[in-house]
Amino acid sequence: MTHVKIIYEDRDVIVIDKPAGVIVHPVKSADEPSLLDEFRDKIDPRGFPALRPGVVHRLDADTSGVLILAKNSNSAVLLSAQFKNRTVKKSYLALVHGKLEPAEGMIDLPVGRTARGGNRMSVYGGRGKDSRTSYKVIATAGSLSLLRLGLHTGRTHQIRAHLLAIGFPILGDKTYGSPSRDKRAGITLNRQFLHASTLELTLPSGQNTKFASPLPKELHSILTKVGLYLPGEK
Repeated sequence: MTHVKIIYEDRDVIVIDKPAGVIVHPVKSADEPSLLDEFRDKIDPRGFPALRPGVVHRLDADTSGVLILAKNSNSAVLLSAQFKNRTVKKSYLALVHGKLEPAEGMIDLPVGRTARGGNRMSVYGGRGKDSRTSYKVIATAGSLSLLRLGLHTGRTHQIRAHLLAIGFPILGDKTYGSPSRDKRAGITLNRQFLHASTLELTLPSGQNTKFASPLPKELHSILTKVGLYLPGEK
């Protein structure tokens, strides 16, 4: 597994900069290494499910960025309550096909599993859960838009399913993306262009803190190639 950078650590939590291509916790259907394999010796497993000690939220395997792990069950309770009550502020960066109008808004569409089952999610299932994703276009180039996204609910694949539903799929997304549009744009990407850039919450110590992760090199190089810049770079 690629070395995982620790952004912050105390007696209760570990905040990490998750690389793309790594699952967060072991799954019965796969033998691939997980993020927890690197940090299991730092986590007290008592009070946690056997396969998911310390996990209070997740990122998709091909999504990079800020992720927090609880080192004990007491801190897990405190952190999980914040995620459940939606007081955690999560910000993502995504590069998508198309130009969104208006340039800022809220996607408010229920997300649920498709009728075919499996892991794919959809807004057309009819039995989806309340799901809201805010977006803001921060740069455009040709037919591409760089978005900053806020996750106001935490459904599985929410951002990816929402952007596909409104017609703006994420580059490199193998499940919800558009390989033909990626090819026409002249972009080769072995992962989806979705990055969890910031995470703001209250630590078990009582301190409100905002953690950040810089855009990975492989994503930054795509922006350079298409002539896009993050705010403050140009």
